[in-house]
Amino acid sequence: MHILIFIWFFFFPRAHAEASWNQGKERISVFVPSAPSRTENWHSTSNVYTDIYYAYKDRYIGQELARHAARSTPKIAQQLGIGSGSAFKIYLMPTQESFERLQPGRTPDWADGTAWPSLGLIFLRSPDIRDGRSDPLTQVLDHEIAHILLGRAFANRPVPRWLQEGVAQLVAGEHSHDSIDTLSQGILGGELLSLRELSRGFPSGPHRARLAYAQSADFVIFLQQNYGSHALQKLIHYMSHQYTFDQSIQMTTGRTVEELDIQWRGELSGSLLWLKPLVSDTALLSVGGFLLIFGFVRSIRNRRQSRRLLLQENEVYDALEREFRNWRPNRLLYRID
Repeated sequence: MHILIFIWFFFFPRAHAEASWNQGKERISVFVPSAPSRTENWHSTSNVYTDIYYAYKDRYIGQELARHAARSTPKIAQQLGIGSGSAFKIYLMPTQESFERLQPGRTPDWADGTAWPSLGLIFLRSPDIRDGRSDPLTQVLDHEIAHILLGRAFANRPVPRWLQEGVAQLVAGEHSHDSIDTLSQGILGGELLSLRELSRGFPSGPHRARLAYAQSADFVIFLQQNYGSHALQKLIHYMSHQYTFDQSIQMTTGRTVEELDIQWRGELSGSLLWLKPLVSDTALLSVGGFLLIFGFVRSIRNRRQSRRLLLQENEVYDALEREFRNWRPNRLLYRID
């Protein structure tokens, strides 16, 4: 059931070692970013779901994002089985300096966007400062909308990290090349985290955190594929209504956490995903180079062996020639009675 995409290897996900969302830690109830610069005020576009603010130079992309959010927000809410709540605000920051300075708290350096669920705020980088990143800005927005909606569904309770990141990747369609690379390495190295470990939070090390991030998306997809399209909605409902992780898993799937973990990781490890590193471009180049060297060495050895055999044959022929050259047959005398 797992998608196999055989592409290049050793390319890790671009940064998801830290959360791009913040919940329950803001000390303020209302936050209004100041103007993007001393010479310009915010321009805005509003609809029933969002108010989006942007600099004049970003007016076209700002209006496009407003239209996208109006379509995407109710769709994501329906997919997750939760309400969309009141309109939230999206700020399209025109410069890196404003992206870092105007938010209500510290933001990850790598983030293309951030979400503050309790404040109903999303911050996005302007296309001018995205450094040529390949993910469409609408995809980044969907990721952050999922964080906002989940945060609201859980109210003042923290949303488990694996659920936040797994769901956000699912709705934004981000479970692709990079995360599959990371999963394949985890399978090949026998490093997969258990479901119980995943539920306790992400590891601190960047390698293990990347693996936890990829596994979060894989588990959410596994849940839907094996227990129906409404399984994720049920799990979110139970967990957001203060049921424990074990209770929520049991009521959603009919299995214990340990039983579901065996099924999930067994299916993941039993797939052919572990072959991916072995057929990647890097691995093939390495194997190809080894085979080339091996073939060259073998060719030299064969030539040397052939030369030794030829020399041995020549010695035999020389010996025979000398023998025949010095051979004097004796005359045979026959007596006839």
